[in-house]
Amino acid sequence: MMKTDYMKTMLLLFLFYLSAKVHAQPDSIEIRLKNSTNSIEDILNAVQKQTDYSFIYKTSDIATDREVQLSSGKISLSQLLKEVFPESMFTVDIESHSIIIKRKKGNSSKTEHKGTYTVNGYVTSSQTGEALVGATVAIPGTYKGTVTNAYGFYSLTLENTEKQLTASNMGYKSQKVVVVQTEDQTLNIELEEKAITINEIEITAEDNTRALRSVNMNTKRLTALDIKQVPTLAGESDLIKTVQLLPGVSTKGEGATSFNVRGGAAGQNLILLDEATVYNPSHLMGFFSVFNSDAINSLTFYRNDFPANYGSRLSSVLDIQMKEGNMERFSVSGGVGTVSSRLMLEGPLAKDKSSFLITGRRTYADLAFKLSADEYTRKSKLYFYDFNLKTNYKFNDRNRLFLSGYFGQDAIKITPLNYHIFWGNATGTLRWNHIFNSRLFSNTTLIYSNYNYEINFPRATSPVNWEAGVTDLKAKVDFTWYPNSNNTIKFGIQSSFKKLNPGKPFDKNSVFKEVPQANTNLNSFYVSNEQRVMQKLTLSYGLRWNLYHLLAPYEELNFNGNEVTSTQHNQGIVTTKFGLEPRLGLSYLTGKNASLKFNFTRTLQYLHLLSNSATSFSVLDVWYPTNNNIAPASSTNFSMGWFLKFAQNRYRFSSEVYYRKLNNQLEYADHSLLTMNRNVEKLLKPGKGEAYGLELSLEKNSGRLNGAVSYSYSRIFYKIPGINNGKRYPAAHDQPHRITFNGSYQLSRRSSFSANWIYSSGYATTLPVETFVFDKYIVPVYGEKNSDRIPDYHRLDLAFTLKNKEKPNRNWEGSWVFSLYNAYGRLNALTVFVGPQMQDINVVQDPNKIAYQKFSLFSVLPSVTYNFKF
Repeated sequence: MMKTDYMKTMLLLFLFYLSAKVHAQPDSIEIRLKNSTNSIEDILNAVQKQTDYSFIYKTSDIATDREVQLSSGKISLSQLLKEVFPESMFTVDIESHSIIIKRKKGNSSKTEHKGTYTVNGYVTSSQTGEALVGATVAIPGTYKGTVTNAYGFYSLTLENTEKQLTASNMGYKSQKVVVVQTEDQTLNIELEEKAITINEIEITAEDNTRALRSVNMNTKRLTALDIKQVPTLAGESDLIKTVQLLPGVSTKGEGATSFNVRGGAAGQNLILLDEATVYNPSHLMGFFSVFNSDAINSLTFYRNDFPANYGSRLSSVLDIQMKEGNMERFSVSGGVGTVSSRLMLEGPLAKDKSSFLITGRRTYADLAFKLSADEYTRKSKLYFYDFNLKTNYKFNDRNRLFLSGYFGQDAIKITPLNYHIFWGNATGTLRWNHIFNSRLFSNTTLIYSNYNYEINFPRATSPVNWEAGVTDLKAKVDFTWYPNSNNTIKFGIQSSFKKLNPGKPFDKNSVFKEVPQANTNLNSFYVSNEQRVMQKLTLSYGLRWNLYHLLAPYEELNFNGNEVTSTQHNQGIVTTKFGLEPRLGLSYLTGKNASLKFNFTRTLQYLHLLSNSATSFSVLDVWYPTNNNIAPASSTNFSMGWFLKFAQNRYRFSSEVYYRKLNNQLEYADHSLLTMNRNVEKLLKPGKGEAYGLELSLEKNSGRLNGAVSYSYSRIFYKIPGINNGKRYPAAHDQPHRITFNGSYQLSRRSSFSANWIYSSGYATTLPVETFVFDKYIVPVYGEKNSDRIPDYHRLDLAFTLKNKEKPNRNWEGSWVFSLYNAYGRLNALTVFVGPQMQDINVVQDPNKIAYQKFSLFSVLPSVTYNFKF
């Protein structure tokens, strides 16, 4: 009896369950979706699996591959049907267990695909009104999105069902934007700067996917804040020193601003300041760079695999963007340090229309010289100064004009000897941004660049008066076309004229003779496309076409043994060179948090930097043109990498390998005289090179503790006929191993601690293998070229920053920065040599005893800087 009652009860419950399911209304049925963006086919399958409903429709009425954005998680069946099949286009009827969908007359699945619109505009800072470079604008929960270009502009095509955007940028609060009208429109977005919040972690899924999908794996974007967090020499923030901490970048010795990228020579890096070329980035013999961090908005650094809109260098591009000036309010900021002081003024000229920026910086080491008891020191001067200026005017939403410039000068003067060296850079950029329509953006630019140096030593045995430099005038027009959400096409044309002065005396009676002066013209056209082929695969491909001319007048030197003849070209074109530079890259998502990337590029360089300085800095470099005797240098580059993000996107790991084949690399014998040498071309020997390496990097970009650690294994070999008996040898900048660490820890809202540590193998050099005495002179005997190395280099830098207490209604901000350069006092070798035993520099202890010796610059170097803003 009990068993029969039990069976009846279970049967009634089962029938009640079936009844409830059959009669459940769509409002009460909930559907679970794993993703916020799904194809219609996936949505229909999910409904059929989770309910007893099935769908009836004509395949011609519905484009089942169309993606629809819905709220992830739970959603009622009725709401789902309304969003996927809007009443304006479909009728939806529910009969028993069937959902019948019909397309209304006048609509078709073809027009459904055409229901798109484009939004475009600028992403700016709400505090200053300045454009934000590299900001992300994306559709939440999808792979669709874009990043702002070098001018803060974006364009994104959406489907008519997509009405929400998310804008984000490092150091700013993410912002959700609702698009009201589904038609082409301008939508400018302002982002608010983040306040420092301890333990703050905010990395969106869109940011994660965008970085993994990016084809440019060898690209690093840094902001002014990133630069200022790195401890540097004398407490002076320096973007070049920050770049030198990146994987694949090395430098020769202490305090240098020159750097080598993946085996490339120092002259193979293109350094741009607001699109103007900076030919020598050194202040104070290389211990500081010419870039005042106060004036810098952001920088983008490309290793080898740079896009087709960049050219004329083999190894890297460092593209630096100056600030535009605060559009909202007037402000004054600056700093007073151990070595230099700086000041910046910025503010609006016309509210929301125009702004300006002026910065100035000067060292005062020469002021300390006046306190010296030594007359020569007291009457000597060693200083640099520089200025940055920028202004802009916004005519309307489609047109904006920018004017910027830089001027800097260094001087070394020893007045009692009437001796001096001057060197400096000057740049000017006039830029017009124009928006043709929601999908086509243009930038037209006129650019001026100049670098020169001057040496005057009239009291020398052979009086020296010499000047050299390069002047560059350039015009270019760049276009960016966004035909749809899957393609970004860039194309443009560029033309530059250079006046090269490899060196000439400014005194007609000088014993030194002029090196042939040169005028060159380089014309380039490029086109590239970044295309999302499928959900996991993104391709980037492009081509750059070059036409180079060496122009008359030009004196062509011909060398036949010791005999030198010349041919004078008075008109026309002396040399013409054509060149093609292909670009190819791909990124494939191997998982939600990982991607595999590959890049191939070929690059050409028509201007050659001649420098044989044994140290890492020199202001006496010579820029020499491609001519009938010297071919353009070229590099064929291959790289592959794997990228991973983990621990809720807080950590980024990358591993890359690369291989480079170099041609027409110019070398010269050790101790060759490259300055004040009319026949310098005779010393140049072209040959081949080969570079390869491995780079590993781990980064943490959120929370109280953030930073990066990297390891690079890099080799570069040359094979030059006429040098080292034609045998392969390591280049002078070959440094196999390099480890860098940099990190910062936010102790509180007011204080932070930062550190960086560097280790690198010593660079290659050539030392005597033995010596002998001939006629009372010690004669060295050298072995194979660059078969020796200077001692390994390592250094620890520390910095502590303390901000003033915050007080209500106080507009003044201040902070103290205490730093230690080379904290544990390592005496790193600047150079090494074998010669008479020395007691001190310029003090010979025993002229008859030969010894291996090294020359070092710094031990521990403390500094204090006070920064202010109001």
